[in-house]
Amino acid sequence: MYSNSLIDFTVIKKTKHKYLQHKHKFSLRKSPAYEAWRKKVLARDRYICQNCGRVNVRFQVHHIRGFTKYPHLRLDVNNGITYCNKCHRRFHNKYGKQNFPDSRTVEF
Repeated sequence: MYSNSLIDFTVIKKTKHKYLQHKHKFSLRKSPAYEAWRKKVLARDRYICQNCGRVNVRFQVHHIRGFTKYPHLRLDVNNGITYCNKCHRRFHNKYGKQNFPDSRTVEF
């Protein structure tokens, strides 16, 4: 159907836009550039949850400014922060998964 490469949305019919937007996010998150970004953020934060201080747990690298709303910042190391899975889930349960305020990444 569609490859895992990045997709040019200008040539795609509107009816398939949501599906392809999801495919685009997935393919970017599996790319070598995204994985390198994730590793840089984890290393900078020394594999410590920046909210609760936990170590030796599973981590999520969270986009401080949302992945969807700020595509130009997706691979900017300064736009990433390390959270443990528990804190990351708490953040998104409180503020949602899209269009969350930039400044609230530390208020939960």
